[in-house]
Amino acid sequence: MIDATCQNATLYPRISPVSLLQRLTRAFWGELPSDWRICLVNYGLSLAYVQRAERLVNASRRPDRRTDLLKELQNMGCHGCDEGDPLAFPENLLLELEQGILIRPVQQGIAAIMRNPPEGNNSVMQLNIGEAKSSVIVPIVVTALADGERLVRVVVAKPQSKQIMHTLIATLGGLINRRVFHLPISRAVQLTDNGVQVVKRMLETCKKEGAVLLVQPEHLLSFKLMGLERSWSDGTHPGQLELGRQILATYRKFENDARDIVDESDENFSVKFELIYTMGTPQPVRMSPDHWTIIQELMEVVLKTASNLSNNPSPEGESVKGLLFEEDKASGRFPTIRVLEESAGERLINTVAEHVCRSRLRGFPIQHQSKQMRQAVLQYILHPDLTPEQIAAVEEAGSGFFSEPTGRNVLLLLRGLLATNVILFALGQKRFRVNYGLAPDRHTPTILAVPYHAKDSPAPRSEFSHPDIVIVLTYLSYYYQGLSNSKLRTYLETLNKSDQAEQEYNRWAAGSPRLPSSLRHFSGMNFKDNALYNKIVFPALRLAKPAIDFYLANVVFPKEIRKFPLKLSTSG
Repeated sequence: MIDATCQNATLYPRISPVSLLQRLTRAFWGELPSDWRICLVNYGLSLAYVQRAERLVNASRRPDRRTDLLKELQNMGCHGCDEGDPLAFPENLLLELEQGILIRPVQQGIAAIMRNPPEGNNSVMQLNIGEAKSSVIVPIVVTALADGERLVRVVVAKPQSKQIMHTLIATLGGLINRRVFHLPISRAVQLTDNGVQVVKRMLETCKKEGAVLLVQPEHLLSFKLMGLERSWSDGTHPGQLELGRQILATYRKFENDARDIVDESDENFSVKFELIYTMGTPQPVRMSPDHWTIIQELMEVVLKTASNLSNNPSPEGESVKGLLFEEDKASGRFPTIRVLEESAGERLINTVAEHVCRSRLRGFPIQHQSKQMRQAVLQYILHPDLTPEQIAAVEEAGSGFFSEPTGRNVLLLLRGLLATNVILFALGQKRFRVNYGLAPDRHTPTILAVPYHAKDSPAPRSEFSHPDIVIVLTYLSYYYQGLSNSKLRTYLETLNKSDQAEQEYNRWAAGSPRLPSSLRHFSGMNFKDNALYNKIVFPALRLAKPAIDFYLANVVFPKEIRKFPLKLSTSG
């Protein structure tokens, strides 16, 4: 009755290009008869080719756009092939119309493999820059996969997250009319029972509406670890135990329903990318403070060994190749040491281990042992894979060398540093200010070395998890960068109150060739003379290794190096 009345009154629905094209979206496509589908697709194709003609005309009128003209002429689209059939994937046509593009056959081919990987397995695609991965290929795949039965997740690293968010909203939020959800879960979020239900409803809505969930890898891993953390209970918090089970049940359900599109998969799936939840009260590391002072002494051995290997040829008359040693004797700066080849690294570590077994380190009385025992210890700290006989020669020796707690701990520390390649990892695979460095001004401040994303770009929250790696890289960071003006002045004033001031300052002065002879005695220091300090004392002492060792051993490591009784860990 109402339709007849409107028809008699000549009141018809307003028809516009947008209202017609909206019939090609997922919300209306299933209700369209086949004849209307063909009609509307042909209408959309006509608009797409009109846009292409306009782009050709505009490009032909400008001499500086000859390359664009050539590319446009070569791209005839892929509407006639199975991968780009607009009747099978009508929303691809909407993407072309709204973005003013014509999807290239290579892009359709890549999207087809990502939609339906061979044999149903995972697929990995390596794309060149300029293939329009974020603005074309990902939206094509998302619109095909988000069918109301699957939860489609676009997993991107934090640096790219904001840009991808804007791109997805621009490509999917117009004619295609798909929502983009975001789930920023971290340990700082205190989820309750109601919060878990809100997350669950949001993910259900995202799946049913055919929307896309933009998420960072750490968000997914945090959600999982949050459930495990709350599930770990000694019975005193039954509410937390039940909350943990709800979180894990929600996590598993949507893991089973999810289809992931992962950007930068080599980085996000790398074993180096690890999320750790520490649990319990922080405690000092074993052997503190000898733990870091032994590493400091070992770094001194590494310095001398690298210097000898780089300056003196081998007994066969050949110099060591693949070992970079850059020294600046004028400033007294710690030399830059880089291991570039495996053979050079092996020789460096072998020579360091031999030196350790000849000399004396703090708490390591190797000089009192027999030649046979020294050889056994050398094999023990040098090789990761040992025979039972080699282990017994050190651990079950009648001399009691391994039975002493101090000697045993030092021996195990040296084995970890040398046999498991901790030192080689720091000198060979990590570059200062590229892979690691200091970041005192970041959001979570620390005075230890932290990972870097790229040159001079510290990770905003990441830390190295292995304590020995942290200590070694922190030593190298301060050796290469030096102390700041405020830190050095503060600890010179602290040293002024010490009974060992003159003795300690003599060590600093010995490591600073730029310090004038008149200032090589602590009694000659005038802390009120700012000009003298800023122009002479600070430039001379900021790179002095003894001063840096004093600062690290007495300030940085006692305050920052901690271990936790329990850790929860997961990775991509």
